[in-house]
This record gives sequence, structure tokens and C-alpha cells, in this order.
Amino acid sequence: MAWAVSIRIPRHTDPEVVNYKTYLGGIFQSTIPQPATGDPQYTYTMATDGDYVLTSTALDAAGNESPPSPALNIHLDHIAPSATGLMVFVSSVWS
Repeated sequence: MAWAVSIRIPRHTDPEVVNYKTYLGGIFQSTIPQPATGDPQYTYTMATDGDYVLTSTALDAAGNESPPSPALNIHLDHIAPSATGLMVFVSSVWS
């Protein structure tokens, strides 16, 4: 089972920003262009359950890269917990 996690990167207010880079666990994933309107979006694909750290950076036209965004920590787990014991209480009311 693979996971697809879509994120929205808050649009940078600096008019010099032209692209964003996305990172998964510090490893480069993709470059996303600054959209004309709205916030840039990216979908990460994670192959397994586990803990993931997502970050992004902003780039200007000269290729200067900002420091990373604050980390977005995600825990993915598709395994349901084991069943718990079931207690049944039956009462009767006689009149």
C-alpha cells in the first residue's frame, strides 16, 4: 500500500520568489513553480508506513535558496489495532 499526501505551501510574499523545492526527509523531491494565484501544492508518495518529515524552500530567479520551512512531521499507519475484549451485560426486568 502506498500513501499519497498532498500539501499546500503558503505562498511566499516576496515577489522575487519564482519556485519552491520540496524535500522528504531532507532528500530533494521536486521543484514547483510559483503559481500566478493561490498557493503552490505538491503530492508526496510514501511507499510504506512510518514517520516522515516534509519541508520546502523558496527560490529566487538567481537560484538562491531560502532556509528550509519548519518541518511537517507525519506518521502513517494503515494497520488497525487488534480487537479488544468485548463485555456484554444482560439484565432482565420482570414486572
